[in-house]
Amino acid sequence: MINQPFSPAFQQTQAVTVSAAPATIGIDENAKQVRVLNPNAFPVFVRCSPAPGAAAVAAAGAVLGDYPIGPNSSEAITKADTHGAISLVTTGANTGTVYVTPGEGFQSAAA
Repeated sequence: MINQPFSPAFQQTQAVTVSAAPATIGIDENAKQVRVLNPNAFPVFVRCSPAPGAAAVAAAGAVLGDYPIGPNSSEAITKADTHGAISLVTTGANTGTVYVTPGEGFQSAAA
């Protein structure tokens, strides 16, 4: 396992409203990882794609095929160099805000 502290791309964090309808945002293609902070009491599912509008997260009801970010947690995921978008969705009537930060590394500085 790589034990490199996460180095964020400062001023690139985006607050995204998640619901049962997929939300797709643009992210820095040059970032190797993306940290997703889910401060909600429900899971959020994510998928990276080449550009906004392409390969959005599966429709609600089929979200289990995408990568889950657990409730009240933060994870860094690695994406392809060509991916400049990320889609997020949750289940049912859940809604909330999730924070997406591009950067490089995996571990928090406190880890």
